[in-house]
Amino acid sequence: MKKIIILITICVLNYCGFAQNQKKIDSLQSVLKSRISDQEKVETYNLLARQYSDSDSTQTYYYANQAIQIAKKINDYKSIVKSFDEIGWVSIQFGNFEKANQTYQDMIAISKKTSTLREKP
Repeated sequence: MKKIIILITICVLNYCGFAQNQKKIDSLQSVLKSRISDQEKVETYNLLARQYSDSDSTQTYYYANQAIQIAKKINDYKSIVKSFDEIGWVSIQFGNFEKANQTYQDMIAISKKTSTLREKP
């Protein structure tokens, strides 16, 4: 009986977490439909990528790549690094280690080139 109660509790909590996550996603998507600056779009795309990172790698890749495209136009290298970090992390989570390695190598190269990553003395 205890196992059934625990299982039901886990299912309910999982559903509540999903509902809250979906509300955040819906809210962020509505922000994208409004008139916002390119910088705000980049930040919103990165937040959407983060929201999907535990559940949908395709959406994470999509939103992180959208952020990268706009960030390149406005020379926002810190946001590009954040986007690469999202892509690398989700690649690890879903077992695509080769893509994760390449993504992190690209991230480090951009960071060094633009001083967004400081090397320890």
